[in-house]
Amino acid sequence: MNTQQLKQLGVIIAIIVIAAILLPFISGLISLLIKIVLFLAIVGGLYWVYQTYLKK
Repeated sequence: MNTQQLKQLGVIIAIIVIAAILLPFISGLISLLIKIVLFLAIVGGLYWVYQTYLKK
């Protein structure tokens, strides 16, 4: 292996390590966003039901 291949291998290993460290944070953010969107959809649906059927 020459130095170019070793440098490329080092960069790939570094990217894999950084991705493994950041993965829980990124997946946590994505799940948080999904939960917020679902919460807003449920609140919006309940408000729509209240406006349409219950408020006379």
